[in-house]
Amino acid sequence: MGMFMRRKRRQIPGLNTASLPDLIFTMLFFFMIVTNMRESSPHAPLELPAGQGLEKVGETSGLHYIYIGMEQGKTYVQWDDDVLPLGQLEHRLRLLQQSVETDGPLEIALGVDGRVEMQQVEEVKQVLRRNRVSVVYYLGEESRPEH
Repeated sequence: MGMFMRRKRRQIPGLNTASLPDLIFTMLFFFMIVTNMRESSPHAPLELPAGQGLEKVGETSGLHYIYIGMEQGKTYVQWDDDVLPLGQLEHRLRLLQQSVETDGPLEIALGVDGRVEMQQVEEVKQVLRRNRVSVVYYLGEESRPEH
């Protein structure tokens, strides 16, 4: 008679969520380590000037980028990731200086396309001088010395 006895229904065990916070923090740390912070990139490819003995800038977290480039035969000025007219650049510099209390001077990295006329570069440099920007880094590419 034991052969035809009904078996008791098994209940599905509950889901153990005790290790769920560990899993979430592990994923968080993984993404923090693997992900790069977003950096500014030029609107159009730049032909940067080449030079020897160039140095890398150490800390770039407070660095703002200004790109002066050519696209379809026209010169553009780009502040971080926004393309804007030269007058707007001066306005942005003033707003940044008023809103951000920094320990040191405002630091700018200037990337200039080799096809841009020097007059355009000089106008941007004048804007930087009027706004008392004293630390300007120039972007370039390392060239190999000729033997």
